[in-house]
Amino acid sequence: MEQKSVLRGNAPAKIDEKGRLKVPNGFRALMEAAHGRLLYVTSLTGESVRIYPLPVWEAIEAKLAAVPSSHPARARFFDRVNYFGQVAELDAQGRVGDARIVCFGVGPRPVRATAAERSLVGGAPSATALAEAGRLASASVEPSDDIHASGAYRKRLAGVLAARALATALESAAALAA
Repeated sequence: MEQKSVLRGNAPAKIDEKGRLKVPNGFRALMEAAHGRLLYVTSLTGESVRIYPLPVWEAIEAKLAAVPSSHPARARFFDRVNYFGQVAELDAQGRVGDARIVCFGVGPRPVRATAAERSLVGGAPSATALAEAGRLASASVEPSDDIHASGAYRKRLAGVLAARALATALESAAALAA
């Protein structure tokens, strides 16, 4: 039987003064060698971080796509990981920077909100900037109606949740830096 490299356990980490999370060298080297630098960073509670190499996360999404969307456990899991989740890239020192905004549950596939991302680059994180990023995230999606919610509701919710997720990320970073 072939032995695969697996990361298990946890590693306490800090957010640096620029809002970047340092991934321990042993984890970073293994992830980069096997999967590249792109990651999916998320949380179930907002109190700890889960980091998946992007190809691993995409495989998890593919498996969950086979589960009916009405299944309560699937819905709870996606509600949690999508609220906090975003795609990011490791820099040469193993820090997570240049994060991305992705909206889920607004169509058959996740939608990257590039206009919202660009609105945040180079500016100070303020309530106004986060609200604008939320507005742009909402503008980037065109969800359809279904039995669970109207497209208009999902569109509005995409912006609200994007702004909330950004605010939560900033609060978490500030708390860890203190």
